[in-house]
Amino acid sequence: MMLEGELLWEKRLSTRKVTSCEDHLSLHLKKRMVKAFVWTVALYGSETWTLQKEDIRRLEAFEIWIWRRMIKVPWTEHKTTEKILQMVETEGVIMDTVRSRQKRSLGHILRHDSLLRITLEGQIQGKKAYGRPRTMLLYWLLRRRKAILVTKN
Repeated sequence: MMLEGELLWEKRLSTRKVTSCEDHLSLHLKKRMVKAFVWTVALYGSETWTLQKEDIRRLEAFEIWIWRRMIKVPWTEHKTTEKILQMVETEGVIMDTVRSRQKRSLGHILRHDSLLRITLEGQIQGKKAYGRPRTMLLYWLLRRRKAILVTKN
């Protein structure tokens, strides 16, 4: 799971000026650069994260913060998240990216016979732990898929 310190480190890295010709780059090229350089570092290892509501909120805030920096809109202008996304001509995609990576990784694990698969499926023998069970990635994905299927019907 990404720690709060890692997000701060990402913010520090992204605030540095890349080049003096930054203003001459097209919006499309700037978006591609953000996705190539910022998202890859910020989402490294996201396949294994178990995200809580607070983590999701921080990731979405980080995404909007990056888009604001890219188009040079200060916080003092009080533009909403929707307005920023319209200006960038995109949608909030960071959580979709994380979830698609998790699904892809889980599909890869479940296709092969391995200890990791047995662990994810909960087939390990032994004494049950005390307390409330932890939220697991597999359960979250199955619950999410059922919710999507119900809304489509």
